[in-house]
Amino acid sequence: MLIAVGTLKSRGATTAALGLAAHWPAEVEDEPRPIVVELDPEGGDVAAYWRVRIEHGLADVIALLASGTQADTDVLAEGAQHLPIAGVQVPVVCAAPGGRGVRKALPMLTAPGAKLLDPPAAVVIADLGRLHSDSPAWSVAAAADVLVCVAEGTLAAIAQVRSRLDDLSGLERLGPRTGLAVVERDSTVAEVEAAFLTADLTNDRSIRVLGAAGPANLIDADPPSGRAARRGHRAWRGLAEAVRDLAEVPRPLALAAAPEPAAGPDREAGAS
Repeated sequence: MLIAVGTLKSRGATTAALGLAAHWPAEVEDEPRPIVVELDPEGGDVAAYWRVRIEHGLADVIALLASGTQADTDVLAEGAQHLPIAGVQVPVVCAAPGGRGVRKALPMLTAPGAKLLDPPAAVVIADLGRLHSDSPAWSVAAAADVLVCVAEGTLAAIAQVRSRLDDLSGLERLGPRTGLAVVERDSTVAEVEAAFLTADLTNDRSIRVLGAAGPANLIDADPPSGRAARRGHRAWRGLAEAVRDLAEVPRPLALAAAPEPAAGPDREAGAS
């Protein structure tokens, strides 16, 4: 299962990707935790924040893929580091700052027949950063089971999602479902959903409001405790459950076989 996480304008994709991985609902005892892969074309920042070496990360994955010495399904584990996030150990494939390594990796990771980002019986969460119209990370979003779009609960952020709804709806024709994770600010999740429904923007349910992202301060090596923290963890778990449930909705066969776009979903094949 591949879950892609991105934003349309603001920050928050990395926090959401880590929060989902740390709170992902296990269906069986000792189920492996999802692996987070930094695929933001502008570069990664997890290694710097957690003060770990970037040499053991995405660069190792690309080197192993290029060498052809290992099966695709084994390569991600070779580049992963287990980091303490929200009180649990989360495997993360870190990317270097700047984005050059990510841009080099994306064609290899999304080539026809590549299974690295969607291994059997495992969950991969790809942090795509900010998804501008020409982002090369759209190829990962198109291959995902679910695209989680993170947006602040503000009028400006809601307007941004509205203006990009054609992008998101166009992407869904290629396969993935799209869900909105709300970082509650001026507006709550219920108010954001009401704004969408009032404007008839989700009439065909092409984009779903999944719920609220938990507090960012819980996504840390030493998260706070107390009643507020427990409420925050419940919010993260609720969001993770909503994402998993959406991912498990069967795809129509016509969508499952659709090709992936080379860039943003707003570009038609063959357009100049």
